[in-house]
Amino acid sequence: MTPVRARASIPPERLSSLRDLIESASGVVLGDAKLPHLSAVVRGRMAALGIPDALRYVEFLSEEEGGAERRDRGSELLVGETSFFRTPVLFQAFEKAILPGLLEQGFGSPLPIWCAGCATGEEAYSVAIAALEGSRGRHAVPVRVRATDLHPRFIDTAREGIYPAPALRNLPGRIQEMYFEQMKDGRHRVTDAVRRLVDFEERNLIDFLSDPLPSARYAAIFCRNVMIYFRSDTTRRLVERFHASLFEGGVLFLGHSETLWGISEAF
Repeated sequence: MTPVRARASIPPERLSSLRDLIESASGVVLGDAKLPHLSAVVRGRMAALGIPDALRYVEFLSEEEGGAERRDRGSELLVGETSFFRTPVLFQAFEKAILPGLLEQGFGSPLPIWCAGCATGEEAYSVAIAALEGSRGRHAVPVRVRATDLHPRFIDTAREGIYPAPALRNLPGRIQEMYFEQMKDGRHRVTDAVRRLVDFEERNLIDFLSDPLPSARYAAIFCRNVMIYFRSDTTRRLVERFHASLFEGGVLFLGHSETLWGISEAF
């Protein structure tokens, strides 16, 4: 069988249509600097799917059966950078001040927490570990973390909870020993005591804009370095929904470079 070869280049108008379709599916806005990468990704997908013409690929994405393809291309173009306890000072504040404060306000345990855009799971597990550290043994299940991401391969990795040794290089030895099990191949598995606090779910954050608000509100929402990919009006609507989804006195965690300046005064 002769393989189908994708065209060497994709016309600019087709790339523009692809960019619009990806944004409508995932909310991800691709700047012009991302277009060469988008072109390379799409050429690979056209070859894999046996679609030789860019117009036909755009038509496929527009069809109902192309929904998964639209979602996957959007998530594939995100940076997806993550690590355990990324921005350590944030987790120190959560462990030593915010978590005890929420518990003292009478919310009780387990505190419901949402990690939106959890990627491969490091942040969600970091929240769970920080909660175990902050509760100092007073609560066997101090938090219940709902962790969501639109990338199915990321969620599969997160659920597995197994990471290469370099992923733990910035963690103190005590944390590694208490919350990770070293495997025979040198990788490390998150312990069951941590895993049982986190539930992973494949979910597109942009769908949150039209879904009913959760019946049970959250004590904290982590949405870090996700909204930088959205238009300001999308970010504004998301932040409004986040505020409506939190307990009174709940906390929203953003990325280090993100701000609500000009977006919302609700917080």
